[in-house]
Amino acid sequence: MQKLLKYTQFNKLIILMAGLFVLFFYNYTDARQIDYFNKPQVGLWFGVLTPVYTTYDQVQTSLGGGGFVRVNSPLSNVKFGLDSSYQYYDPKPIEGVNTLTLVPVYGNLLYRIPMPWKLPFVFQIKAGAGGCWVKIRPDRVNQWDPMAMAGFEFSFGAGRRINIGFRIDYLLIYEQHIKGAERNGHVINTGLTLYFNI
Repeated sequence: MQKLLKYTQFNKLIILMAGLFVLFFYNYTDARQIDYFNKPQVGLWFGVLTPVYTTYDQVQTSLGGGGFVRVNSPLSNVKFGLDSSYQYYDPKPIEGVNTLTLVPVYGNLLYRIPMPWKLPFVFQIKAGAGGCWVKIRPDRVNQWDPMAMAGFEFSFGAGRRINIGFRIDYLLIYEQHIKGAERNGHVINTGLTLYFNI
C-alpha cells in the first residue's frame, strides 16, 4: 500500500513537472522568432473596478472594461499607448446618495521588463496621464478632471495575431483643483486583456 501511495505521488509530481514544462516552454521556438511586444496592438479588457482610499468610503466595487491602441517607439522595449474605459459605481448603502460614472482617457508609456532568458511571456510596466470625465448623480455634476495612472501587465502569445494577458492599473483622478473639493478619486482596475497584433 505504501509503495502504491509513493507511486501515485511520483506520478503527480511527473504530471506537475510536465505541465510546468508545457506552460513555460510551449511554442518556445515561435517565441524566439516573433516579438509580440514590437507589434502595434489594439485590444480590450474586462474586469473588476475597485475604489480605494477615500473613494472606497463612497462607492462600491463594480465591473467594467475598456479598450486601447498601442504603437511602437524607436526603442525596442518602449511603446506608446492610448487607453479609455467605462466605469460605473453604485453608492455604498450607508451613503445612499450618488452614483458615479468615470470615463478616463489617457496616454501612456509602456516599458517591457527585460528578461534574462527568452520566454513567450511579456512583463511590462506603464505610466501615463490624461483626463477623466466624471458624472455624479443625482447631484447633476459633469466635468473633466486631470488624471494620472500607473500599472503592470503580463501577457503571452496565443497565436500570431492574439495575445492574452492580465492587467492592474491604478488611476488617480485629481479633483482638488476644484474650489471646495476635499478629496481625489482613487481606483484600481484589474482585468483580463485580449490583444490583437496588427
